[in-house]
Order: sequence, then structure tokens, then C-alpha cells
Amino acid sequence: MMRRFLKAFLFLAVVSLVLVSLLILFSGEKYQLEVETHFNSPLEFEDAELMAGYPNEVTHVALFKFRRSSNGRRDFRFVKTFELPVDYVVAEIRDGDLLYCRAVFEDGRFVLDDGHCFPTLEDALRRRITLNSCINGTYLGYKIERNSIVYFLFQASNETTCVNESVEVLGRTWGVFAEITGTNGTLLCPAEVINGTYLTDEVVRIKEGWCEPESSGG
Repeated sequence: MMRRFLKAFLFLAVVSLVLVSLLILFSGEKYQLEVETHFNSPLEFEDAELMAGYPNEVTHVALFKFRRSSNGRRDFRFVKTFELPVDYVVAEIRDGDLLYCRAVFEDGRFVLDDGHCFPTLEDALRRRITLNSCINGTYLGYKIERNSIVYFLFQASNETTCVNESVEVLGRTWGVFAEITGTNGTLLCPAEVINGTYLTDEVVRIKEGWCEPESSGG
């Protein structure tokens, strides 16, 4: 029963975040965003759009569209207003093929350049989360629910195993957990970030004092 309760709580938490985003969207509240670009070749700016709820329900992306042009510029500065708080800023560069460059966040603004470019938008939003912890259990793999909740799966044992295992995700995550299953039930343990941010690859570890027991019964 407790297991189902905790799973339901996580599900409702994500749904609540989505509902909050919708309430913000319809409330008329605006969020200002500052963006700078420093490209190696001249571009012309075409448009900026908000991709709400992409690539998962808890992520919002601002897509700035450019095309290569000898009449363009390398450096731009934008102050844009959107209906939702933006998590990622990505430049879409058109030059026959499309190229997607993810911004870094520096001194309160997003900065776009040629340093983090990829052939697809999904690749630009792809990140790696690495669990670096010692756990009394055997690592079994991982699962991702609702494209935003990551579970590293373990079978409980008497031996301590130190793991350095990674999973690829798209966009933000709502949470990262270790799920440790044993004969007496299951523990759900939240992870804390020890290196990186949601804009980059992250390294996480288990918060040992925060594990919640789950009943294996129905």
C-alpha cells in the first residue's frame, strides 16, 4: 500500500507542476529572458518561440531561429518576454541543414555560441545523470517514468557496492531516486546533485537519511 502511495505521490507531483505551468500561462504573468550570442560566422535572426512542455512536461525551451547570411551579424543581444519560465535556450541555425546550439547560463543571462551544437533538437537537450554512491545492493539498471523521473534500480544485499552508473535524459528531471528492493520490501531514496546543474551533465549521490520504506504488499 505504501509503495502505491509513494508512486501516486510522485505522479501527482509531476501533474501538479504541469497544472502550475498552465495556471501561469493563463494568468498573463510574463517572464523576461536575456540572451547573448557570439557566433563564429554571421547570422540573421528570424524568430523566437516558446516550446512549452518539451521534451517533457516539466521543461520549457526557448528556441531562437537564425539563418546563415553574409549580411548578418555574429553578436546579438536579446531581451525577450515569455509566458512561462524558460529552462533551456537553444539556437536553431539554418544553413541548408539545421543545427541546434544549446546556451550556457552565465552571470544571469543565457549565452549562445558554437561550442554546444548538435544535429537535432533532442541531441541539444540530451544530458547524462551519473549516480556515484555506495549502496548495500546489486545494481540492476534504471527506468524513467513520465520522461522526467529517474530511478536507479537495486536488489538489496549484505554487500556494499560502489556504483558509477549513468543514464541519458532529455531536458529537466523532476527527481532522481534509487529504488532498492529486498525480501522485506523496497526503499525509495532521493538523490542529491554533487556536481553540475540541469543545464549540464549531473553527478548525484543518495541522500542516506532520506530513504522511505515501501511495503511490497498490495
